[in-house]
Amino acid sequence: MQQLPIELNILIVSYICPVQDVCLNRHYLKIFRCNYIWGPIVWKRFNIETSQNYFEEFKWQLKLAKHRRRYQMQWTLGCVGKIRSLGQRPEWESAYTTWAPPLLVCSI
Repeated sequence: MQQLPIELNILIVSYICPVQDVCLNRHYLKIFRCNYIWGPIVWKRFNIETSQNYFEEFKWQLKLAKHRRRYQMQWTLGCVGKIRSLGQRPEWESAYTTWAPPLLVCSI
């Protein structure tokens, strides 16, 4: 059985919803977490253009939104107990691939 090139695998996986994170093996796990898959998602949802690892950036932004929502809920309900900060954004290792947002072309 012949193996598909990594570029074709990335194109196939980009059409599948990556949030489900259904992986067959470690090779596909690596492909599911590459920047070509998560770059456009993070760019559209959080408007973040540059990152070393968009998958980790996506998880961090979700965690940050959850923390903000929890703080706002505690404050409005008057249950402001002990509030812990999330701390600094961690440094992630570079992802398997690189991705850059497309340049906007001026149309006449």
